[in-house]
Amino acid sequence: MVMIELVYCKITGKTRSLPKVHHFIPLAPWTCNKIKGKRRVMKIDGTNDGPSSKFEKKEHIKLVLDMSNDGPMFKMLESMLSGGKNGEKGAYNALAKLLQSGIPGLENLFGQGPDGTLKFNKMSDEDKKRFIAAVTGSGGKIDSKAAAALIAAAASGGDPEIANKIIEKMMSGLGDEIDPAMMSALMATTALVAQGASNEEVLAAMQRELAASGLSEEEILAKTLLLQKAMAGDNSPAFINKTLRNALNVANLSPEELAQALYVEKVMAAAGASPEDIAKALLIQTTLKKKGVSSEVIAAAFNNIINKSNTGKLQKDVENALKNDSISTDEISKALAMQKAFETGKIRGLKEMQKLLEEGNTDTLEGLEACINEIIESGALSTDAISQSLILQKAMAVAGNGAETLASSLLLQKAMIEGGVGVNDVANAMSLSMSLIPSDDEKIKELKSKLALCIGKGLDPSDIDVIMIFKEALEKGEIPKEAVNLMRKAMKQRRGSVDNVAETLMASLAASGQSQESIAKAMVKALQATGATPVEIAKTMQQAMTKTGASHEEIAKAMAAAMAASGASAEDIAAALKETFEKAMAADPAAAADIARTMACALAAAGASAEDIARTMQQALAASLGADNSPEDLLDIAQTVARAMAEAGASPQEINEAMKDALKAAGKIDNPELMSELTKTMAKAMAEAGASGEDIAKAMQEALIASGVGEEDIAEHMVKAMAGSGASAELIAKTMQKAMEMSGMSEEEAQKYVIEAMIESGASAEDIAQTIVAQNLMSAIGVAPEDTAKKLLSDLRSGKDITKDSVEKVFTDAGIEPDSIAKVLMFQKALAACGADPEDIAKAILLQKAWLNGYGNNPENIANSLECIIADLGANNGMAETMSVILNRLVSDDMNVDDVMKAIMFDKALDTNGASVNNIKDIANKSIKNKSFDHTDLSKAIQELLFNSGAKADAISKTAVLQKILTSLGVSPDDIAKVFNIQKTMYEAGATPQDISMIMELALGNSNFSLEDMVNNLKNMLERKLIPADIINIIEVAEAFQGTKIPAELISKIMLMQKAIESDISSPEQSSADLANKLKKQNVNPESLASDLQVLLQKNGLSTDSLEKSVLLQKLLLASGLDSHALGVLLTLQNKLVESGMAPEKITQALTEVLKQSGVNSKEIAQLLNSALDLNKIKDDDVKMSSVLYDAITNAAGSISNEGIAMLAEQLKNGVTQGDLVNLMKKFLDSENVKPESLAKMLMFQKAMASADCTPEDLAKVLRIQNAILRNGASAENLCKTINEVLKPRKKQFLDKLKQPLQEIIADGIMKINASDITNAQLYQKAMNSSTYTDDSKLKEVFENAMKVAGLSKEAIAKALLVQKTLAASGVTPEIMAQAVMFQKALAASGISPDEIAEIFNKAVSKNMTEESISSLIASIMERKGCTKEDIEKMIALQKSLNSGVLAMGEKYGDLLNSGQVDCNLLQKAILMQKILSAAGISPEDLGKAFLLQNAMIEAGASPDHVASCMQRTLLESGMSLEHLITLMEIELKGALAKGLQGKDIIRTLQFEKILGASSCAKRILRKVNPEAMKLMEATVKQRAPGVATDSNLLEAMKGALGNVLDQSALQAMEVSAAMAAAGASKDEIEEMMQMILNKGGGISNEFIESIKEAMSSGVNPFEKLNALKAAMEEEMNSVTNALRNTFINRIPTQDEIKSTCNTLAEKLGADAAARIDVKLALVDVLDEALQDVLEYEPDADMIFNYLMVSALASATDYIERNGIKPTGDDLQELARKEMIDMIERLLLEADLEDEIPKLEVYGKTIDGIKELLAFLLKDAVTGRALKRQVAFLFDFEDIEHTTVLGLTLQDIIKDAKHKLRPWELEKKRKIRGLKKALVPNLGYSQIYCYYRVLPEHLEGPPIGLAYE
Repeated sequence: MVMIELVYCKITGKTRSLPKVHHFIPLAPWTCNKIKGKRRVMKIDGTNDGPSSKFEKKEHIKLVLDMSNDGPMFKMLESMLSGGKNGEKGAYNALAKLLQSGIPGLENLFGQGPDGTLKFNKMSDEDKKRFIAAVTGSGGKIDSKAAAALIAAAASGGDPEIANKIIEKMMSGLGDEIDPAMMSALMATTALVAQGASNEEVLAAMQRELAASGLSEEEILAKTLLLQKAMAGDNSPAFINKTLRNALNVANLSPEELAQALYVEKVMAAAGASPEDIAKALLIQTTLKKKGVSSEVIAAAFNNIINKSNTGKLQKDVENALKNDSISTDEISKALAMQKAFETGKIRGLKEMQKLLEEGNTDTLEGLEACINEIIESGALSTDAISQSLILQKAMAVAGNGAETLASSLLLQKAMIEGGVGVNDVANAMSLSMSLIPSDDEKIKELKSKLALCIGKGLDPSDIDVIMIFKEALEKGEIPKEAVNLMRKAMKQRRGSVDNVAETLMASLAASGQSQESIAKAMVKALQATGATPVEIAKTMQQAMTKTGASHEEIAKAMAAAMAASGASAEDIAAALKETFEKAMAADPAAAADIARTMACALAAAGASAEDIARTMQQALAASLGADNSPEDLLDIAQTVARAMAEAGASPQEINEAMKDALKAAGKIDNPELMSELTKTMAKAMAEAGASGEDIAKAMQEALIASGVGEEDIAEHMVKAMAGSGASAELIAKTMQKAMEMSGMSEEEAQKYVIEAMIESGASAEDIAQTIVAQNLMSAIGVAPEDTAKKLLSDLRSGKDITKDSVEKVFTDAGIEPDSIAKVLMFQKALAACGADPEDIAKAILLQKAWLNGYGNNPENIANSLECIIADLGANNGMAETMSVILNRLVSDDMNVDDVMKAIMFDKALDTNGASVNNIKDIANKSIKNKSFDHTDLSKAIQELLFNSGAKADAISKTAVLQKILTSLGVSPDDIAKVFNIQKTMYEAGATPQDISMIMELALGNSNFSLEDMVNNLKNMLERKLIPADIINIIEVAEAFQGTKIPAELISKIMLMQKAIESDISSPEQSSADLANKLKKQNVNPESLASDLQVLLQKNGLSTDSLEKSVLLQKLLLASGLDSHALGVLLTLQNKLVESGMAPEKITQALTEVLKQSGVNSKEIAQLLNSALDLNKIKDDDVKMSSVLYDAITNAAGSISNEGIAMLAEQLKNGVTQGDLVNLMKKFLDSENVKPESLAKMLMFQKAMASADCTPEDLAKVLRIQNAILRNGASAENLCKTINEVLKPRKKQFLDKLKQPLQEIIADGIMKINASDITNAQLYQKAMNSSTYTDDSKLKEVFENAMKVAGLSKEAIAKALLVQKTLAASGVTPEIMAQAVMFQKALAASGISPDEIAEIFNKAVSKNMTEESISSLIASIMERKGCTKEDIEKMIALQKSLNSGVLAMGEKYGDLLNSGQVDCNLLQKAILMQKILSAAGISPEDLGKAFLLQNAMIEAGASPDHVASCMQRTLLESGMSLEHLITLMEIELKGALAKGLQGKDIIRTLQFEKILGASSCAKRILRKVNPEAMKLMEATVKQRAPGVATDSNLLEAMKGALGNVLDQSALQAMEVSAAMAAAGASKDEIEEMMQMILNKGGGISNEFIESIKEAMSSGVNPFEKLNALKAAMEEEMNSVTNALRNTFINRIPTQDEIKSTCNTLAEKLGADAAARIDVKLALVDVLDEALQDVLEYEPDADMIFNYLMVSALASATDYIERNGIKPTGDDLQELARKEMIDMIERLLLEADLEDEIPKLEVYGKTIDGIKELLAFLLKDAVTGRALKRQVAFLFDFEDIEHTTVLGLTLQDIIKDAKHKLRPWELEKKRKIRGLKKALVPNLGYSQIYCYYRVLPEHLEGPPIGLAYE
């Protein structure tokens, strides 16, 4: 044997006087011979052994190497020279550099490779000798590089890769110089490594040697880590594999056997059976074998029972498991659980199962099967569980000796667990052991294949025998302790000890006082020098910082910064943080929220993207959710993660996914309050992330369903969450509607949930009111027909039975009650049975609509006209026959296909203006296919579609029958439109008419009325004539069909906009609509509506006196016999005279002369009129005169021939003498067939009006109100009854005043006409036509408020104004525009696509618009500065034209169809207007709303001029330039020239037209809203001055509308919220106050409520009021603390005071979680104060009692919370008494006073008894001395006293009680700052008293109490 000894001399390396050269001094090589039977003995010269005793200092390091030819060193060198795997050079380059650097004698070691490169030759024995001679050199000094090569070989064990690393580190980048410090450390540790020392031992040696070299801490760390990495102690298996093999060898297992067993375990876990079920299955077989049942019978019985149906999934699961060549902790846990259950037999139900086996007949196959089936039926095992369990024994069987190896494997794992190895380490150790056998090993591949194939196969008898072998192996097997130790050692090596070095450095730096940031930087620098990856750096730092006590925040920040500095990506940082902290979060759920916040901040600081932060937060949340989560912890972490994700910019979907996990976990806890808070958190976070309301609602519903919550709970949680999330009123309302629909929740319940949640979240009363209003409107609008159709179709296609109940539920959910739908279907049946084509019926209805809306006829006149048409048909009008057919059809309760198809045709016909759909399609097809299609063809098409659709007389008569039926049924027009539209939608979606009729028939059968009775009632009603209500109702049906196509949200906005305007201004016509609708209802009691009429008069600024005077004048006018024509002529005559500038006096003279020359007997006429005036009841005809007079005034010129007016105007223009004037008047009256007597009657009417002592404006308003009510379809009969009721009692003085001028005429015999008579008449006429509001500033406020309510921006108004100006400047009349739009609408309704419609128009127009024509249009727009009256009037005219329908256009179509031909120029302009809609940059919705806003303002009484002014001011305030907008539009238009009309232009136009029709729909739906809800709506939208707190009117309206839903506390909360907001309180402060006032969980004192009331009622300014409110809140928040302090700290309490305090605490402990937290926080604070007192003062009996009582209350609180008790005050006191007895017993034991303990049985029965006992114990000499005995200490306490047994024990008791309350969790719950501060020393103590000590530097402790964030 040849040995070489290397010695590193430290002395010469350290001595300053010598050069810094490190000598490696070799000894002469020596040999020893091998002697058989003897161990080799190395004889080494002792002179180099170093110090001989512990007091000597070692100054050199010695390393002895075996350099024998066949020894290890040369083998290692050759291994290094041979290169690495896969062609890698290994240590070649490094060794070449070392050994080629000039060492004599080594030249022959290198040869030439085929490519010319150097390579090592294999060394012969001679080469080896030469090598030794060369490296030892001459002169006794070894070459340092040769020594480095030897050390590298020894340290690496010959591994080329490791050796290369070592050499690189020693030579610092392969420079020429060796690093001596590195070499000395290697020499010091190589021997240790060879002996298998742990990394800790190796590194300790390294650090000692490096430290001796004078390096700094950072340098030591860096070099140690480099050596550690080089020696593969961190992640490489260099030494670990060896240790693992040793461990397996000791355990008598080969790596191959263990791998086999572990794969079997993986199969068992993947099979899906629980460990207990597997054990049961195995124990059944072993029991049967003991009974003597053969393996064949057992196998056969099981094969007949097992379920083979699910083998596909099992096979897939097993294959997936086998793909992973490591084993998880879950798989290990399952295997060990199975082994334990199988060995011990401790399984639930096992005894019963074995009893069945023992008693059952198991001798036969049938008997055994029956016995096993009985076990299955008992619930002990399922068929699936047996099938899955038996896979284990099949797996053992195919694995060869699987039973023995599996047993050994399980026993090894069990021994490791019992030996203190964690299950994670066990799994790691097993996985590493599996890696010892490559996964591509053929045997492993074969095993996996066999294991996968065993799924689904039956049992063989041998499989049963395997179980017995397995059982025996488990019973007899034993694992040596040494195997476990070696396994533990392998894992210790695996973990590496770089961490230990890092910890040492960190501790050293921390001790020197450096900050965490500085330490982290030093660590990063040192770790980077090792070449460690960013992940390795982060992991090492985390472990080291954790052990030094750094906080999670510091660790996360340092990790993120370190990784970022190391070049890690944000994704890597996020992954590292998640991996680092997820276990900490799972282990400590209470800290999870803080950790998550920390991670988010650290990632943000490191520059992570929103996606990375969001993903990490989601993973963190998932990691923290476990079975041990408390509701508070779960809520805290979920809120933190949701907030962090939202702030980081996570997508709604990411937040949704994260919160789903939290909701799922909450579902297991079964805490409704928690679930409610989590859903609120989810909604808020998703809303902040930009999710739409629909997405939030959908996500919440999915998450709640996944959590296992029931439908009712889902609905409740969704409503509360959306309400508390800050979502919009519309969104919350939608959620309410959906919740009510899905769960059957009542409207009141939904409203209550919403109000509570919104108040708690700090929402204002206005926000809450808006939400309730939105929900009311949605209820009134109902569900969209399309949605209802979808549900019916879904039920139809699901295959389940369609029943009456299921159909009724669908319609009821849609807002249509059973009786309502039955009435609709009766109308539908009547429509089908009347015998007329639905298209003809539609035409007849549209004709009436045109008469009413287009020509301004009133409903009564229309009804009379229709009756005349029917009368002209004569006796053969077919009405009687039609009625008979309809009534016969209505008696039956069936619905047939014809009923359905006629309804669908009727729906379409209303859209096509009554034109045939088939005709339209033919026209469209021809136009598209005909390439030569031109404007002539288009002319024919337009004429046929729009103007040849007149109604037929017979259709009118049949429609009249339908109108009477409609009125008699009293059915809502909207319900008719909805039900018809539902059928149409179903039909278009593919449902057959038969299916639809079947569903409708079921709906018809759900009504609560008798069809026969209903038909009998109809018989009587059909005999009458048409009434105004019939006209209005059928027109509303037509309008309702248009309303079904408008989105509910848009209609809601329009309704609110209309109400916003009406709440501030309202015209007589507009304000009369509600009363008119009530009056025209069936069976109405008109007298009962007297109060409504009075309110209407008041709203218009009128009194009942004005009404009485007006109707008396109408009575007078009726008596005069003047008709509308005569009135029009006479008024026009006076108007023209006044307009010519003639003085009233001159006019009166001329009129007097006319009467005189005509010989009129004024006295006789006056007597006639005088006798007609009386105080009798007002009659129908008196009321009807309002319409006659209104029509005469508003259309005076329309009743006169053009020639008469022209003649009058021409004569007056040239000026006339008095005589000429008289002649002119007479001529004019003659030309219009008006007699002079009529003139006399008119002038007497004017004189009576002038004497009425009432302003003409008020009289005009009264007339307008009456006329509006009649025009809305109310009968004159009903209206006059209401008026008569209002006028009771009648006032004779009014009658006398009106009669006075008549009586003067009678007395004088002549009529004297005054100028005032003419002037009053002019004012009266002007008031009839003018707007009622003229206050510009008021109108501007109303306009802006309406804009806000409608959701219109000033920019949108500016763009709408641009469109209006273009319309006014284009030369296109509104009628022409309407014609073009309606033609397109008819085409679209027939199924023609927008693109095809555009093609038709483009073909028909001979040429496109030129750029010049566009420029001309733009120029004309530019000339029209500002917004003018014309702009407004054109817009109003367009709306009117579209609303009237084409039939109202009469001869006006000549504008578009000039002589039957389309005027291409006009059509081009109409098309251009459509292009402008697209080019203006405003959506059809906003444009429609802008037009409707202006229209609503005018309807409410504003003039076009005023509206134009509002528009102009809004334009200016928008900051937009109209010129700029026009220029942009011009560019857009010119760019679109070549394209012509496009499909998108058609779509936008039709959308715009549809929205314009929403106004009437909105008005109609508003009727459904009850009066109280209407008041709330008006109060909500009413304009309020900025900065004004909640309007009292709003709260009053809320009370009225919400009734019992809104309790007193909620009202008070809203008032307080408004006051706080007005004073500038934060949202958090308001939210906290709201939760306290609502007091949902109880525990709020009456004193607090009274304090709030007092603060609110005080007349102080807002800021003082806010301070008073805050003071009340703060006092209440601390009331428990104060109560405890006042009872137990500041006084000696009486029994009554103790009882009162216990009652207060019990009340809060029985309330919600927040109240319980208040109690615990109060107890913690008072215990802290008690502890302070015990330290400072010597306790007396009263102090001891008080502080024991507080401690006992704390222990009792913990007990109550853990057991879920709701205690009374007496319960709490009793629990505290028992706890005090235990505490006093502890006190006596510590004082060695065991003999005193029996006294507790006597004294401890009452609280007073305990007081007496404590007083006795302290007073008694013996017991007092024992209690006050000083304790001996090993530490100097300086000034601290009271170290007695009593004092120290009392401290312990207080601390233990405080600990039970878990104060570390409570600290997060504190919310109030700035209250009491106290000082408490920080104590470090042991349970043994002599080791107590108080650190001097901690005597001034931190602030406690309530001074926290």
